[in-house]
Amino acid sequence: VTSEDLEAVLQVQNKLEEGSIGESQAVEALRTSSRHRISLDEALARIGRNTTETSPGELVLQQLAAELQQAEKLHGPQNREIANICLKLGEAFFRNGNLPLAEQHYRRALQIFEKSLGQRNLKVASCLSKIGELSTLQQKFAEAETIYWRVLDITQSAWGTDHPDVAHCQNALAQLFEAQGRLKEAEQFYLSALRIMEKVGGSDHPEIIDTLRHLASFWLRQGKKPERKRLGDLLVESDILSQEQLQHALQQSLLSSAPLGQTLVRLNYLTEMQLRPALQAQLLIGDGVLPSPIASRALRLTAAGQSFDEALRNFGWEPDRFTSQELRTLIAAAEHLMTAEVALGF
Repeated sequence: VTSEDLEAVLQVQNKLEEGSIGESQAVEALRTSSRHRISLDEALARIGRNTTETSPGELVLQQLAAELQQAEKLHGPQNREIANICLKLGEAFFRNGNLPLAEQHYRRALQIFEKSLGQRNLKVASCLSKIGELSTLQQKFAEAETIYWRVLDITQSAWGTDHPDVAHCQNALAQLFEAQGRLKEAEQFYLSALRIMEKVGGSDHPEIIDTLRHLASFWLRQGKKPERKRLGDLLVESDILSQEQLQHALQQSLLSSAPLGQTLVRLNYLTEMQLRPALQAQLLIGDGVLPSPIASRALRLTAAGQSFDEALRNFGWEPDRFTSQELRTLIAAAEHLMTAEVALGF
């Protein structure tokens, strides 16, 4: 960028922080300034927005401040209506990027709710969650962790262990641990939150897809983590096979000295098209290319008709093209096996 462009960007940054212009106006003004080589003020005037006009965000803040003043006159400083307005003010300051003032209003709401509703009320937990988010953003990690443990305690006491709010709290703790590089703890909480969301929302809930996508990038950043995963366990975890079917197939496999995969197909518990991605997933897990929680959930989608590659992409997982010599050999052998079974029978 040119020095003029950089100066304009810095001016716009200040104006955004002040709340004197909105983001869309800032972007358009920078584009106009750069294209026509004019000053930022000229660009703002040209697009019909000068720096003295009040931004939409500033108007919201002014309205809420007036509401707060009126409510204080009517109800006094410790009324719950004051706390609700403080929460709205906190949100507005948060959107404007003014974290200190956002925190100030969240803490005032917290103090009112604690005094009127007690220390273990869900309204208290809601305020604490917002303060925890601000503390995380400001890298006050020890404070944020203490807050989130308290939120988790309140939420679990109110709703039990399997509730969306508990999952959200566990996700927040996972993100906090991840920000500190405490990756093992982060992974445990991400997986726990995922388990709850799948239980209460079903496997195709949008939040589950988002969590899986984040987990995919999280695992990629950690590097490869080879695991030993048995084919039968993987199929059961993927809901393709029941535990009873697996036990029966294992017994038959031992009696006939046939591989488990072939036995499952022979018993009509599995089709060849379901077996192939399962074997593929098992090898990728063993190579450390793919984490088993992503693999098992991708296999569920293959049972519904998607290809394994498509299912992985659906979760935001793009592993290197499968270069394992073992995998290439397996796929070629699987093609020969299927052809032979069609021609000759099992």
